[in-house]
Amino acid sequence: MGVEEYKEQYLKCVRVPGRSVEAFLRVARRLVNRDYLIERCEGKVCIPVKDTAESLRVASENSIPAEGCTHSFRPRRKPPQSLKELYPELDLHSYVAIGDIAIFHPRTSIPLVSLVEAAEYLVRERGYRSVYAKLSTAGVERRARLIHLAGLDDPVTVFREYGLEFKVDISKAYVNPRLGFERRRVASQVHSGELVMDLFAGIGGHAIHIASTVNAEVVALDINPSAVELMAENIARNKRKLKGLVIPVLGNALYAHRTFNTVFDRIIADNPTMQEAFIGIECRLSREGTIIHYYLVHSEELDDTSIVELFGRNGCKVSINGHRKILPYSPRKNIWSVTLRVDKRSI
Repeated sequence: MGVEEYKEQYLKCVRVPGRSVEAFLRVARRLVNRDYLIERCEGKVCIPVKDTAESLRVASENSIPAEGCTHSFRPRRKPPQSLKELYPELDLHSYVAIGDIAIFHPRTSIPLVSLVEAAEYLVRERGYRSVYAKLSTAGVERRARLIHLAGLDDPVTVFREYGLEFKVDISKAYVNPRLGFERRRVASQVHSGELVMDLFAGIGGHAIHIASTVNAEVVALDINPSAVELMAENIARNKRKLKGLVIPVLGNALYAHRTFNTVFDRIIADNPTMQEAFIGIECRLSREGTIIHYYLVHSEELDDTSIVELFGRNGCKVSINGHRKILPYSPRKNIWSVTLRVDKRSI
């Protein structure tokens, strides 16, 4: 039923002086028909109610002057139940929250004006401080290409995972808060005394989770100087919660086998879109028994055999200890986490 049709419907109401509106709403809140707007009428205020007689009784008991009436009220526009209801062209999974920042990952078919309106809604109704659209992640440093949509243009925020705090500048360093459970899951598998290599450490997510869980030593390598600087801040920020040691290192994972003249008990290779280029490096940093947490983008079903063969061609024989789908990447692809054990290294 449209608004014009509602205007022809006369509804039950009580008419009170303007000075008595607040008092009436306080004592008769449950009787007010909130599907319609309160309006001025005949020099007073008409309030739509569900039961006129009961409303007049409550008003009388509280010494509020009131009289029964009927009036054609305008319907109240109900607030949207979700962002999708307000902007149906938006995918509900097209934005993520990082601290008090929201980031849209828009499809090209969504008009910019809709994104801006949705961003303003998130600031106004959901309390986000800043909202951005992320167009892509570019370069080996994995920096985001962003468009500011609403709120403050300040890409620095702090978010929390499992009692840990992480500072990030989303314009300078990559982070995905939806991987918090995965970071904690990996950390729970690390044993005391292990030497761990985190090849793509970013702001320190995996490394700090591990060090907060167990007394292990984590070499946290990243090629992005801004990410390494933030990692150092995050190590200091969580210092009292760390049982182990995190060593932040600025460097290129392609040359890690030359930089570190050692092998590691465990390797975290969390760079799913560029993974194949680094498999040979991971093999060189391994020994028999090394565990590799290998991440890749793949279709709905993962073929373990192809991964074993790929590592074999790059210098180490591995066996699969397990794999799991952790996040959707595109309509037909997902990010997978595969746990490997190095059985033999041939390089």
